[in-house]
Amino acid sequence: MHESSNSGVLSPLINTEEIFSENQNINQNIQPSPPPFSKFIYFTAFFSAFITAFPFFAMFLKGSDYETSYGNYYSLVFTFMGLISITSSLSNWEKRIYSGFFLNISVFLFFSLLPFASFINGNSAFFSVLILSIILSGSAGYAQSPLFSFISLLSPVYIQAMLSGQAVAGIISSVFQLAVAYATSSTPPNLNTQTELPKGLKIRTFICFSVSSLIVLFSLSLIFFMKKLPVYTQQIEYFDFINQPIPEETYQITLPEQGSPLKEKLANIIEILSDTANYSHTLVMVFVVTLSIFPTLTAKVNISNPQYHIPFLVEWHFVLFNVGDCIGRFSASFFNIHMSFAFSVFEYLYGVLNRIFALSSLNRLQISKNHFFSILILLGAYLRWAFAPIFYSMSKCSSSNINFTPQTLSSIPFGEITPALAGVPQYLSHSTSSSLRNIYFLILDLIFGISNGYLASVALMDGPQHSKDPGLAAGVMSFVLNFGLTLGSIISFPISSKC
Repeated sequence: MHESSNSGVLSPLINTEEIFSENQNINQNIQPSPPPFSKFIYFTAFFSAFITAFPFFAMFLKGSDYETSYGNYYSLVFTFMGLISITSSLSNWEKRIYSGFFLNISVFLFFSLLPFASFINGNSAFFSVLILSIILSGSAGYAQSPLFSFISLLSPVYIQAMLSGQAVAGIISSVFQLAVAYATSSTPPNLNTQTELPKGLKIRTFICFSVSSLIVLFSLSLIFFMKKLPVYTQQIEYFDFINQPIPEETYQITLPEQGSPLKEKLANIIEILSDTANYSHTLVMVFVVTLSIFPTLTAKVNISNPQYHIPFLVEWHFVLFNVGDCIGRFSASFFNIHMSFAFSVFEYLYGVLNRIFALSSLNRLQISKNHFFSILILLGAYLRWAFAPIFYSMSKCSSSNINFTPQTLSSIPFGEITPALAGVPQYLSHSTSSSLRNIYFLILDLIFGISNGYLASVALMDGPQHSKDPGLAAGVMSFVLNFGLTLGSIISFPISSKC
């Protein structure tokens, strides 16, 4: 018989470690294509559909007390509700996914009818959207945690498929908004002169939210289809097994009295956070930076010169961000190659340094490849703050508050923010013409999206694998992700809520 290394009592007759090992071997030997539903289901997929409707909200809420800050409030409420709902128990996980999806479909249908509710205006319009966003985010978060925990038990390829699918869903949502915008309107609505919702904006909002509800319905149908697959049956039996307590009758002796379940769970969570410290830290920082800037600040991009203005620039910037996010998530599937290359470069430089200084303390490398790469992606997450002053200078929140000009840009104290950005004003102010500034904005937006998708995906794919309980680790990191989103939404208020 085996003896527990922690408590010294005899282990149960059911050897869970052996079962887990066998399940891992099954996962390694059977590598079918990722379940089709995993390409569409993820919490931020619902958020992508929501934020691409910001141009509609800008017109719908015109004249209310929240005309300039609605985006900050909606982002905060959406992410905070997701954070709260994701903490609920994993019991009845299938029921949670089904109910969450049905609620999302219903809310999207309500949103599709909102443009035609002319009796809703001003502050009542703001609170109507706020209530709908609370239901939408709560139901999405309610479905996210069990789904992510289940997927994490499979090979990382399944997680990558789910994350990449979320990015594809974001592209579909934003591209559809842009296409319908061009089809229904010759020019974007002018927030300064128009007081009523343009017909084209009504039609496109109705179509886009209706299509979003159909996409969620399609995802739900894929779940029912997936349940018929042998791989699903095999994995779900194991998932249900490990989420149920082992009956006391299966033990050969009476176990000593244990501490409270809450304390044990808290201890497990703390251990997981320790095992995945750099990955969890990366997740928080990635989404803090993203939600601090996108879309509440970036959607307020200033039109430098109407003569060279790109029509529907805000809609274009949603498309470019989602395309970049998708590129980053797909690139993350090769993170092992990137890790090996980066570590090889580090080892080479380390060897050169050792030969130059001949330091005995450097004769032996004390860092593993995985730990080195986790530090590298954490550093990358912090470097993304460099986007903040650049996007700020391109927005209506900049000091001129009117035009994006060389004089305005030169007056921004980038050097006081960080010396590394001191040359940014000079570079952009010497642009050949105003027509290029919108292009610069979209290119930076694309890079911002790539960094978001890559760093977050690597953290979510590799992080849970370094824990003894990947399923619970995935749930914890899912909470960490939403915590980063919520914190970023809070930080967005002082950055962009007053302009």
